[in-house]
Amino acid sequence: MLKLKKVSPKNRETYLELANVIENLKKNNLINSYLGNKGYSIYKVCLTTKIIDFIKEELTLKPVLVNSLVETKSFPAYQESEKKLYVPRYWGINMFGYPQTIKIKYGASINLKFNGDLRDYQIKVLNEYLKAIDFVSDDIKNDTKNKGNGSALIELWTGAGKTVLGLKIIEVLRKKTIIFVHKSFLKDQWIERITQYLPNAKIGLIQGPIVDIENKDIVLAMIQSVSMKTYPDTLFDSFGLSVYDECFKGSTLIYTSGGCVKISNLYKLWKQNRTLNIRSYNSTSKTFEYKPLTYAWKKKSNQFVKLTLNNERNTFECIIECTLNHKILTPNDYVEAHKLNSGSKIMSKSGSSKEVVLLEVVKQEFIFSEDSIDVYDIEVADNHNYILANIVTGDTIQIRCGPIVSNCHHMSSEVFSNCLKKCNTLYGLGLSATMDRKDGLTKLFKMHLGEICYKPPKNSSQDNVLVKAIDYIVENDEDYNEVERDYRGNVKYSTMVSKISNYNRRSDFIVYILESELFINPHQQFIVLAQTKNLLNYLFDSLTHKKIACVGYYIGGMKMEELKKSESKQIILATYSMAAEALDIKSLTSLFLASPKSDIIQAVGRILREKHANPLVIDLIDNHDVFLNQFNKRRAFYNEKNYKIIRSNNEKYYDYIKHLKTHKKDTETETETETETETETETDTENNQAAYWNTLIPNSRKKASSTETIHKCLI
Repeated sequence: MLKLKKVSPKNRETYLELANVIENLKKNNLINSYLGNKGYSIYKVCLTTKIIDFIKEELTLKPVLVNSLVETKSFPAYQESEKKLYVPRYWGINMFGYPQTIKIKYGASINLKFNGDLRDYQIKVLNEYLKAIDFVSDDIKNDTKNKGNGSALIELWTGAGKTVLGLKIIEVLRKKTIIFVHKSFLKDQWIERITQYLPNAKIGLIQGPIVDIENKDIVLAMIQSVSMKTYPDTLFDSFGLSVYDECFKGSTLIYTSGGCVKISNLYKLWKQNRTLNIRSYNSTSKTFEYKPLTYAWKKKSNQFVKLTLNNERNTFECIIECTLNHKILTPNDYVEAHKLNSGSKIMSKSGSSKEVVLLEVVKQEFIFSEDSIDVYDIEVADNHNYILANIVTGDTIQIRCGPIVSNCHHMSSEVFSNCLKKCNTLYGLGLSATMDRKDGLTKLFKMHLGEICYKPPKNSSQDNVLVKAIDYIVENDEDYNEVERDYRGNVKYSTMVSKISNYNRRSDFIVYILESELFINPHQQFIVLAQTKNLLNYLFDSLTHKKIACVGYYIGGMKMEELKKSESKQIILATYSMAAEALDIKSLTSLFLASPKSDIIQAVGRILREKHANPLVIDLIDNHDVFLNQFNKRRAFYNEKNYKIIRSNNEKYYDYIKHLKTHKKDTETETETETETETETETDTENNQAAYWNTLIPNSRKKASSTETIHKCLI
């Protein structure tokens, strides 16, 4: 019986018609194909017109835009020449079988020694990967067993050591490696780990105009650079392994063929099928040119960064406001707006001049709005950037300066696709904390890099994490307990977050918890995560004033040396966005969730970078329905990982800490007794503390989950 392949629902019927035809071509060895530098290559002459049309339709992908009602633009995941079709490697293998020949370059050999040891579960993952890629330790140049099946995906929870595992794989495969990253801090983290675990490796870089790959063992490559720039076909021939690691306000003016137009009006024109050509920057020819507007987006945000810019002569000033993650062109590459500091240089068009000039950031401010407001972005053909138009005064004349920014929605599926199409190596490796991505990249990765060879089973946590879930209950305050809604009855989420973040009694309770937990165990290092900078500032001032511990910030816009300094503090105050991407502090033992959030996988992983005896999560549960629903999702994650959960409330927590402090004071005044008696007393004391804690646990509103049981709170 014919085994049908998995295809998209839109092409299911067409595939059923063609399945037998394709199978007959395979059986009779009539599919002329090979694995080359552009992927799985098929000669068109051996395919019917219907099959070619099916391939093109199936490999025309549409990105997923999370939380957006806007239709997105499709893009091809295949390439085409007059005689051939080039399709993603594993899509071709799954649909048409193994290629007849392998013409892909085998890459330069390297010999690096791994300076470290893997954990037991990492060794298991390593073996699963080597098995999946049919790896043999001898020279595989003439090995017919390999059949081009040299790539796989690995899914490991945050903190499980994906980077270290990747470096061990580099040592084993002994092939010159290119590592693709999409953020500069990820590049820096890889370099730091390479230096630590492969100390003799020569490290290169592909970023912006920099192409430093000669005589290098490992090269870090920025995905945006590889995707958008044109390189010689032979540039990637020396690599044998490729590793893939994981908007503006409406009043913003944009340079167009019709003059300076508000970006909100461009969106309206696009909705009416009326568009203007947009002034953009061609990084290859170093010139400005007009390109068609191909798409426009409208979203909502309540967090912005305001950048004040000056020219080199300090004769004028301009201001731009955008979302935190919008990318702005610098002399090196695109950089997210929140990472631009005072002194940073950005590239700009100046007035009527056709030349690029540099502007300097002289001031950076973060703006948090209680209510979400409309923000916009546009996509521009070919160059994928556009020029902001700010009218600024310089002496007695008016000058228009134009910072160059990226259309941020291009930095997703299509960017990865362009990158994957350009670099096909003998071996491939995809690393992620979760392959279940909402942006549609999972399907794309599997097409190019193969299936997931290892995925941790549920309840597979290697860490004995304790969660102290504390309900924050406020009585006799109707204003605080009221749920804010808009005229449609929908919860105003950002307003609610601002309300709880600015409630000083709640903030003081957070400080009290931190002080108490450090009293219980003074050897902890806390990371405190919040959604608003106002809350972080309040906590910083209060903790510093009370001299509870040394405190540091870990937020966007800080320089690398400042972040490194904060890593040594006992309490680190950070935003969720930084915890999700940029934070890699091995000494962290404890996590405090000071603002409500549903997805905390990345956050919890930050305290599991190293094996600690008692990793702790403090989960503050706000008593509004919208926030209780978020806790239910967090609790489901805790149960899935088999974490121990203790649940109490703020009043009971006060009583418990008071009891502990009283007991400690009494113990310190007791006279020393014989060792045997002392041991018995310690045992009795532990039992008494556990019994007392049991009396403080309130009844749950709902039936307790499997791990939400009573445990001794002796951290």
